[in-house]
Amino acid sequence: MKGTKECELVEELQVYEPQMTLIPKNSTNGFITPAYQNYLRINQHKIREIVVCGCCTDICVTNFTISQLNDIDQKNLDIEVVVPENAIETYDAEVHPRDQYHEMGKILMKQAGAKLVKKY
Repeated sequence: MKGTKECELVEELQVYEPQMTLIPKNSTNGFITPAYQNYLRINQHKIREIVVCGCCTDICVTNFTISQLNDIDQKNLDIEVVVPENAIETYDAEVHPRDQYHEMGKILMKQAGAKLVKKY
């Protein structure tokens, strides 16, 4: 949520911040935010690659990635969606076993057409 520690960029990614476009979100799918949709409308023909990272592989990262891939297909754009495995993670809980959900998210994104790489 905006204004909380959870919305801050993690320390490991702060070195890349000058190269990023950070867009706040208020749901588990940043793709649907008005700010991101506006960014895409203005820039979609200049973008060749979108790198997706995040702290909930099976929820936020997968929701965004699959939505983005569907949009690229619908608009016949030439954009590659890359998901670095060293930049995604999920949580572990009794009803949410980390390893299982992390792998499930990666499988779903790969099947949808994302390029999963070990490190970016």
